[in-house]
Amino acid sequence: MSYLLPHLSTGWAVDQAILNEEDRVVVVRFGHDYDAVCMEMDEVLCSIVDDVKNFAVLYVVDISGGSPSSYCRRRRRHHPRTPPA
Repeated sequence: MSYLLPHLSTGWAVDQAILNEEDRVVVVRFGHDYDAVCMEMDEVLCSIVDDVKNFAVLYVVDISGGSPSSYCRRRRRHHPRTPPA
């Protein structure tokens, strides 16, 4: 179902999607398009697109390629996740 959602294929595209959206929340699903869990999430996201279109925009990033996955690594280095308490 990921083919129904807009894809971002570069780190620059992810940055632009976030920076250029002033009125809505940007939701980005990072993962592999062929992964069963991601496909299930894509189905859920596709089912809510019309319900959230006024306050959120949904994108998919397939990290199987090189550029977005390297983007993810860079973001983790600069914005590490806080370990659970």
